[in-house]
Amino acid sequence: MKKFSFIFLMVLISSANFGWAQCSDIFFSEYIEGTSNNKALEIFNPTGGSVDLGDYQIHRYNNGAITSPDIFALAGMLADGDVYVIANSAADPIILAQADTTGTATFYNGDDALLLINTSTGDTVDIIGILGIDPGTNWPVGTGATSEFTLVRMDTVTEGTTDWALSSTQWHVFNQDYFDSLGAHSFVGCPTNPGGSTNCMTELFFSEYIEGSSNNKALEIYNPLDIPVDLDNYEIHRFNNGASTGPDIFELSGTLASTDVYVIANSLADSIILAQADTTGSATFYNGDDALLLINTATNDTIDIIGILGMDPGTNWPVDTGATSEFTLVRMDTVHEGTTDWALSATQWHVFPQNTFDYLGAHSMSPCTAGPPPPPPPDSTNCTTEIFFSEYIEGSSNNKALEIYNPMDIDVDLDNYEVHRFNNGASTGPDIFELAGILASTDVYVIANPSADTAIILQADTFGSATFYNGDDALLLINTATGDTVDIIGILGVDPGTNWPVDTGATSEYTLVRMPSVNEGTTDWALSSTQWIVFPQNTFDSLGSHTMYPCGPPPADPTVSFIPNIATVGEGDGTVS
Repeated sequence: MKKFSFIFLMVLISSANFGWAQCSDIFFSEYIEGTSNNKALEIFNPTGGSVDLGDYQIHRYNNGAITSPDIFALAGMLADGDVYVIANSAADPIILAQADTTGTATFYNGDDALLLINTSTGDTVDIIGILGIDPGTNWPVGTGATSEFTLVRMDTVTEGTTDWALSSTQWHVFNQDYFDSLGAHSFVGCPTNPGGSTNCMTELFFSEYIEGSSNNKALEIYNPLDIPVDLDNYEIHRFNNGASTGPDIFELSGTLASTDVYVIANSLADSIILAQADTTGSATFYNGDDALLLINTATNDTIDIIGILGMDPGTNWPVDTGATSEFTLVRMDTVHEGTTDWALSATQWHVFPQNTFDYLGAHSMSPCTAGPPPPPPPDSTNCTTEIFFSEYIEGSSNNKALEIYNPMDIDVDLDNYEVHRFNNGASTGPDIFELAGILASTDVYVIANPSADTAIILQADTFGSATFYNGDDALLLINTATGDTVDIIGILGVDPGTNWPVDTGATSEYTLVRMPSVNEGTTDWALSSTQWIVFPQNTFDSLGSHTMYPCGPPPADPTVSFIPNIATVGEGDGTVS
């Protein structure tokens, strides 16, 4: 927290240029990986108030590990607009002069993943690298990398992210052993949402994608805002065949009216496509295996993506019953915003046969609720608006069960939810299990295998195919009313072999209970895999109820009213031993 010279550039920012970032948590603002022990991390507070660093930790995972991190606890109060510097104790005196503390958080070598975690909420608020992946020497960042460079977060970044594909585009790169900017961070500040808007979305997104025969290709972009948008602040970056550098950059231009679309066509496309086109160009030179990023250049944010940056899928990415090649994809009308999570986006499209052009040139989006949701009542413990998976049992034989928790202050109609089970790395043709009934506030809903042990059966609300998993299947909890995936176990489209590791256990032959600090689901398995308490196979004691901390700091003793007395049930005999 030294050398405090925070530069706040108060600017008037058009609502067409910026999304309304919340500046609601701290994030990594500088990363130094220099010669020898010249290593340091800087953390910035944009929140508008002081932050108690006692609620934060840095978890360092070495060389692709996803378990047994080095945990470094932060301490002290971080003032608004100030930075906190962690240095290697053997670093250059210039680094040490700016350090607030020294420690093991800096024992990285460029190929380690660093997670900044808010322990009071259980959320990972920022990440450097990718959890569970060993990149070899480092991860590329612009013209540099996470080894032998200094990285300074761009001043337009207002929050951390767990999406490294996005984060890797958010840093200025300086030569090795550059220390001049350590100890302070420049930041343009958080814009505010204009009053009176009933809009539920603050950015453009892809609304249609055509990959037809020959050159019949087109992209449609939709403006869901209540105001026109200046397209001069947007680009499409096309990365071919798994590339993560050297994109083809296509600049948009003009003004896009509220609820209107902007169509980019291939210049040699069918006349029906060209009749709807606002422009033609290289953004459409894709073949189904290319990643397309829609970027707001004013904020440097990637606001929507088709495909996965840095991955070559072969021919295409599957999308429901179709794919990103030889189909037309139209975004569902329940989608109100883009996403950089392709596992989520891949579930958000209606699929039509190749050379379907009927929907191009207009887009329907379901209306948002009028205004923001009301705040919870004063005595409310609610901090989330969706149900989530709270327990997962993969025991011996058919001892399998899923528990779903309702953290809200209101009852939930389960008729609006389904569990989709994708077997062995599949991303299409899921087994769909429909939920039913009303789930009361703070109650659980248990789906059991019909041949499970009596101890499981006694807690079951229903039985069915959602539990026909073997540890290597992806499970998605989907709100069918909104089209959103609200929670996930595993990774859609990836076959992990036997299972996905979870701390000291795995998704096979263990019982997993969601930590009480978790108050919402996530589609980021790298995050979710850190959110479970692991118990031995055939542990059934906690099934049928779930404890979640109220929003805010956890109780002083986190074991109170939660950790069950571990007892295991022998297969098929119903006795407790």
